[in-house]
Parts: sequence; C-alpha cells; structure tokens
Amino acid sequence: MPLSDTIQSNANSAVLARNFPDRLEEFVEREEVTHRSGKPWTTAKYGVEKWGRLPLYYIERDSGGMVTHKGYISEIAVNPVDGDDVAERLREQISPADTYEQYNDELDTTTFLATHGERVAEPFHQSELQKLSGNGAIAENYSRQPAYVIHRPGDFPDR
Repeated sequence: MPLSDTIQSNANSAVLARNFPDRLEEFVEREEVTHRSGKPWTTAKYGVEKWGRLPLYYIERDSGGMVTHKGYISEIAVNPVDGDDVAERLREQISPADTYEQYNDELDTTTFLATHGERVAEPFHQSELQKLSGNGAIAENYSRQPAYVIHRPGDFPDR
C-alpha cells in the first residue's frame, strides 16, 4: 500500500522531523508558528487533509537522534501559491526571529503551521518509533526527513 494511503488509514500516524533549538523554543512559546522544508511533504499533506491535523515529533539538531519536542501540523501547503489565502496565513505566522528566508524561499516547497508545541517530558531516541510503512523501527542514525512513524501510546491523547 502506498504511504499516502497508509497515512490516511492509520489514525496513529505522525511525522518525525528535525529543527534548530531556536525554532523549537518558538514552537513551545507561540500558539502556532510557521516552519518550512525544501522537500515536498506530500504524504504529510494527505494526513492533515484526512485527520485535520497530524502529530509531529521533533528532534533537536545535533542531539544524537533524541526526540525533544512534540506538537501538531495543523495546516500545510506543498508548493504554496504566493498570494492565496493559505500562503498568506502561513506567512503571517513566521516568527520575527526566523532566519530561514535568509537562506531559502520565504514560502518553501513545504510550508506548514506547527501548533501546540511542547517539550517531551522524557526525551527518547528516535529508534523507539516504528515506521508507518511497517518495516520496523527508525534506524538509530536515520537523518532524512520527514520520516513517517506511528506515534507512541499516550503521546497524543486527544488524537
């Protein structure tokens, strides 16, 4: 089954990604904040369209694969169209301290709202997460993103 179908049929789907410490602090401090990626997160878009929002795990860069934050992707655009309502909403939630656009497009290939950010009470290694594809756990040294995983029981109780 294609991953796009799996994410739409599995209510325990989640995204695993990496981000910089400053961006993760904003994720916790702000109700919602725009994050971006230069890669198309098409499967995540399918998940948000199906479930309304998608659980999100974050690994702090250079943390050795430790999951330190969690929240949700509540809105996502793949190849956002400048000037449309979604693009403008995403643009409005870019943090004033954000430096992403100094190196990339302001609205990059994937642009999304990260919401309900919080620190994980007990950080855990990414290898504790199971791949959504059913092919076992995320490898200890896995670094590509996003990874599509099954969220752990209790991490997203309102899901």
